[in-house]
Amino acid sequence: MDAFSQMEDKVQETLMADFQAMLNGEKDVPEELTDFIEFYRLAADYETRDALGAEPLLPYLERIEGLESLEEFFFGWARTWRQKMIPAYAAQLLTLDVHAPNKLRANIQLQNMDDFFTTFGIEEGDGMYRAPEDRVSIW
Repeated sequence: MDAFSQMEDKVQETLMADFQAMLNGEKDVPEELTDFIEFYRLAADYETRDALGAEPLLPYLERIEGLESLEEFFFGWARTWRQKMIPAYAAQLLTLDVHAPNKLRANIQLQNMDDFFTTFGIEEGDGMYRAPEDRVSIW
């Protein structure tokens, strides 16, 4: 098995465990894998464009005075997934939608990125903490 296939298997296995605990993981994992890849691509793009002095590609990742580049990105990512709905509709989406609830789509991706822990000083015992050996990385 080549290195890419091993990495792909680990990503799917970890994401499946994350989402299976709360959802129908087999249904959701393809979409969450797409989110996972997009999240890393957007983070890299954001940092590169920031270093070049360019504006972010996505309008909801607006500049926030006083924040560093990755802080802005993480706040923008969180704003992307914020959502308010009545409990009955949320329950209905769990059975119909191939996507995980937005809270999970935001938080699980963050918990796999080392820069998130460094940027916000997250340590063992904090609510968003995930041990380094349990984090999934594709690059």
